[in-house]
Amino acid sequence: MGRARGLLQGGRGPRRRAALRIQQAPAAGAGPLPAAGRAAAARCRGRRRRAGAGRRGPAGFGGERHGLIFARRENGRGALFCRGALGRTLRLKNSRRLPQRLGPGSGGRVQKIKFWKLSGAGNDFVLLAGGRPGGAALKKLALRLCARKLGVGADGLLHVGADGRGALAVRYFNSDGSEAFCGNGSRCAAWWAYASGLLKARAFTLRTIAGDLPAAIMGPGIVKMRMPDVPAVKLGLRGDFPAGAGQVHFLNTGVPHAVVPVKDLEKTDVERLGAALRHDKAFGPAGTNVNFVQIKKGRVFVRTYERGVEGETLACGTGLTASAVALALSGRVRPPVSLVSRSGEKFIVWLRPSSAGASEIHIQGPAKIVFEGEIKC
Repeated sequence: MGRARGLLQGGRGPRRRAALRIQQAPAAGAGPLPAAGRAAAARCRGRRRRAGAGRRGPAGFGGERHGLIFARRENGRGALFCRGALGRTLRLKNSRRLPQRLGPGSGGRVQKIKFWKLSGAGNDFVLLAGGRPGGAALKKLALRLCARKLGVGADGLLHVGADGRGALAVRYFNSDGSEAFCGNGSRCAAWWAYASGLLKARAFTLRTIAGDLPAAIMGPGIVKMRMPDVPAVKLGLRGDFPAGAGQVHFLNTGVPHAVVPVKDLEKTDVERLGAALRHDKAFGPAGTNVNFVQIKKGRVFVRTYERGVEGETLACGTGLTASAVALALSGRVRPPVSLVSRSGEKFIVWLRPSSAGASEIHIQGPAKIVFEGEIKC
């Protein structure tokens, strides 16, 4: 048990400091005070809050100088409370700014977590909303929730929250727990934010690990999104590649992608060849995603082996974009580029080619909410 000096809003006249004792487990069901709570209490040291002239503070705290700080959940979120010497309890102002303790590492408590299952042309995601869980907690949740046999099952985990007016903060974690940018995941998050009423406008900004990207709802379940610029594309990359990978292009559309044109996409062993190229030394220690492409009647058919998922997915937004950019710069297609994912869903990619790369890139495709539920963690 430690002590921290802080200030409770209360009393008349001058500002007062109150000595607060931090209690680990003040009452049944309250749970231990999380590290974030202890840090917040410590930050109270030296802070002052004005009670206002001629006005009493919260009931029961006008003359109380000591109390117990503890954490408990209110409306599904973490908050700090102080129990005064007279036995009355007050939720501390702004305590909801504390990060919500989700999933593993939450003191051993079992929690119910609400989630939504989303799909972008078969590229599926588990979405969580609200709270402020850290990266470590989200990584553990990605491993738990994305497991096909033991969890909800998904290619990756999305965590979203409103970020100011007209903006949505989006974090994405692959099913192996690695954080990355995901084009399809970001589009699905945009559709969820609009369909759920979190954001009212049809156009808004997605704040992602790849930067701020404008998105627009084009119709029911159709989302168009700006993609990161591609400063350079390595066409016809040289390397000691495995048999079956003739020409290889390499670029970054927020995450690295290799684009491999093939003669027969259906007969291509995506799992074997994709795994071999994904770890090829030509792409550096982090490796790459791999897209196998074939052009039929003006449309680009794409099959993608995704890094982080470590297998073929039914669609990949950054992979479809990379395929469109690489083939446009190599003169095989002209923008806008029509593409078909492994699931058979159609996408359109717009871009402005340059001498080395491409800019003003947008991708449009399907996004939908499959179902929602709760899971105990």
